[in-house]
Amino acid sequence: MRRVASVSPWALSHKSVCMSRSLQLKAPWGTLILSRSCIATIILLFACGLYPQRTLGQGKAAKAAPAKVEPAKPKTDGAAPQSPQTAKSKISGFFGHSGGAQAKQKTSQPTGPSGSEKMNQPAAGGPRVPRDARVKRSPDGTQRLVDRRGNAWTTDSSNRVREFNGKDVQARYSANGQPSFIRSTHNGATTTVTFGARGDRRIETVHPDGSRVVSRGGVVFSERRIVDRPGFVARTYVTGGTTQVRVYQTRVYMNQPYYVYVPAYYYRPAFYSWISTPWPVAISFNWGPAGAHFTPYPQYSSADLWLTDYALMNSQQQGSGAQQDLALSQPPSWGDYSQQPPANPEPQARMELAPDVKALLDLQVRQHGLDMRAAAAANATSTNPPAPPPPDAVPDVLKAGNKEFLISTDVNLAISADQTCQLTPSDVIFRTGDIDAAGQIPVVVVNSKPGDCGVNTRATIDLAALEEIQSQFEQSLDEGMTKIASMSGTNGIPNSPETAPTKVGIGQAPADDVRGLAQQNDADGQRSEAELNKATSGSQ
Repeated sequence: MRRVASVSPWALSHKSVCMSRSLQLKAPWGTLILSRSCIATIILLFACGLYPQRTLGQGKAAKAAPAKVEPAKPKTDGAAPQSPQTAKSKISGFFGHSGGAQAKQKTSQPTGPSGSEKMNQPAAGGPRVPRDARVKRSPDGTQRLVDRRGNAWTTDSSNRVREFNGKDVQARYSANGQPSFIRSTHNGATTTVTFGARGDRRIETVHPDGSRVVSRGGVVFSERRIVDRPGFVARTYVTGGTTQVRVYQTRVYMNQPYYVYVPAYYYRPAFYSWISTPWPVAISFNWGPAGAHFTPYPQYSSADLWLTDYALMNSQQQGSGAQQDLALSQPPSWGDYSQQPPANPEPQARMELAPDVKALLDLQVRQHGLDMRAAAAANATSTNPPAPPPPDAVPDVLKAGNKEFLISTDVNLAISADQTCQLTPSDVIFRTGDIDAAGQIPVVVVNSKPGDCGVNTRATIDLAALEEIQSQFEQSLDEGMTKIASMSGTNGIPNSPETAPTKVGIGQAPADDVRGLAQQNDADGQRSEAELNKATSGSQ
């Protein structure tokens, strides 16, 4: 009697063929009976590569292998061979349908940050993506993958993971696969962790009532709305054990919110005129140990020159004082800073602040004195808080007189979509253009320390960050004015028109207890990082 095996076309296996004198194939269109010679031909064709379960030369060991083959562990070079079942399961899980074209499997496997590893395998510092994630491609080469829990990953055109969006945590990744931004939400509070170019963390938690706590390095502040002053907020800063309260006004320009510093004191307008008035005799000033970290003017012929050096000294002290090497690097002199800088950044040299850069800072000091004189005159004739400017009012940092900015805290600049660099206190940037539709402002680095953004580096910064830099500069100048007013008539400094300022009502606010808030903020930041690691650990 003739033995006939009846199987589905998709269940063809070597074992079923060897046990049959002929093979009966059932298909929707009818039944096909193959003789043993036909079967031998089919086996030969499959062995030559049309059916990739095994290759010629595997011998009897392959004959006894079961039909189901577990996925092989990938080799380090990414060239591990795969069985048809493995290829089918990965393609089916990754693209949401069954099918087996090897070319499709090869070209559509997303990679980690290295650009060569499978995305559902541990990437070099990047997150995992489950094998069952559904993929949606965009014409620009990016992909969005969503797993069964609703977690979503976005890859760029080079198949590097750039974004993750989970239920309670979101993240963005830099080109090296490390997170640059994490945001998580718990009990109505949102915690954001931003990583600097050197790995430092800025942790910000916004609570349901609108208050927030920000910590970065050794500086912590809490911010809350002032109930009886709509549009104003109070910040309590703790730096090196010192507590200060500062008031800011919230404004919006081109849909970009930002904060403007509100002075706590005003002198009479005559005092601000004295700031830029030449003194009868130039004097020398001993800055003490602080003078070892920068080169002050040899003599001062007016108060604005002294205030310029005070701002530099104060900025450097914000960067850990004498414990760090605070030598400044000197940029090449371009002459007109409104022109584009050289295309290739110059190597950094550990030198002092260039004279032309320092001269521009002095111009900023003089401009601040003029602005304070106008504000003091307005404050003397009005007891009401200033009305918010119209929505199209140009922010101070975008006005023609404000071009150069002295850095007083760590800040990141965006060189490109994939590259950032970091500035630290006493670095200087120069604004080279106006704000664009995305709220970014072009700047160039004109002075920096080794390890920071290189001199002549062209980058962008957002409006809120640049206004924050300007606010810190103005606060430093106000502190310097208080200091030089108290020394009036001593150390060779001429008598000033006034030595006692008047409080500004809208610039006053009580202090918060920041220390406990700071500890909780740090804990919230650690929790956000842990939640991201858990969400992206990848249940395969």
